[in-house]
Amino acid sequence: MNTSGELGRTIPAVKCKDCGTPHPKGIAACPACGSMNLEDYEARGTGAIYTYSVNTFVPMGKHKARAPYCMAVVETDDKMRITAIVEMPDANTAKIGDKVQFKAYEDKLTPIFERV
Repeated sequence: MNTSGELGRTIPAVKCKDCGTPHPKGIAACPACGSMNLEDYEARGTGAIYTYSVNTFVPMGKHKARAPYCMAVVETDDKMRITAIVEMPDANTAKIGDKVQFKAYEDKLTPIFERV
């Protein structure tokens, strides 16, 4: 994963060799066409909020202190959709279409984006 420079960040992913659709890592077959013919791919780390929810109540766990926060499906500029936390000063100002960029994985599991 390239993390040099704010806009140079990429997201480790896979791409279907049959239909060309990119997906987050961790799948065995392409959800778009069913092919198991996948290759490693570095997805663009920039994109926009496709849909979102503002989580205002978190009873326990690692995200309790983060609330309220924006949990979103981000569509990257190369059309990969990934569920992620989007950091912003006020989660209640989130909008579909807001531009975001990949920041890092938290605990090697949760993708974190930031609004730009």
